[in-house]
Amino acid sequence: MLINQVEDTFMNTGTGHTDWLSTDAESFWGEIASVDHVLQIYENEGIFLDTLTGFVDSAIAANENAVVIATNAHLSALEFRLQSYGHNIEALILENKFIPVNADELLTEFVVDEMPDQALFMKTLDKLIGHATHNQRKFRAFGEMVAILWAKGNKNATLQLEELWNDLRGKTPFCLFCAYPKNIIDESSGTTNDSTAIICRAHSKLISGSEKQLTNILYREPDDIHLN
Repeated sequence: MLINQVEDTFMNTGTGHTDWLSTDAESFWGEIASVDHVLQIYENEGIFLDTLTGFVDSAIAANENAVVIATNAHLSALEFRLQSYGHNIEALILENKFIPVNADELLTEFVVDEMPDQALFMKTLDKLIGHATHNQRKFRAFGEMVAILWAKGNKNATLQLEELWNDLRGKTPFCLFCAYPKNIIDESSGTTNDSTAIICRAHSKLISGSEKQLTNILYREPDDIHLN
């Protein structure tokens, strides 16, 4: 089944890490994937938050702005981790180096009849990108809205939103990081295999979802993954 192949790809069951590339998080987010659409399917919250913390922390170190569109729970956990690294959250927000956005609230600005409206999406995200770039810094973004839609069972909306993100990146290249918890992929196994494959192929870099990703990242190119 496709879901087992996805698990083998992202969770490294059966194949190990022999065909994955390894680099430090700062190099990955700043150079290797600087304009890529990156996907992680993660096994647990700790692994995901490690990756997200490395994503934001390396942006701050590179004097880039980081837009984080996530649930309130994940924003709170991220801020706690950033504070433990010595970052002043209020100062980062004032300087636009860290731009936290509630994912559920942002979805209400462009989802109409349970589907993303292209014009409203572009208007909403153009405004957010304007905020992220007004100080002439580069920016990167994390988006959890796709995972929220998928968890609600709205697979068509998820796939359309992934496409809209890629359309937006075609206008303004930037690094976009998306993450899905493995359990919501498992729950749809057997009924949405084609959708799962489309999600994987919508991204240009794939990172391991079963390893700590705070300082070191295991990644591969989508062409190296065979889902058929």
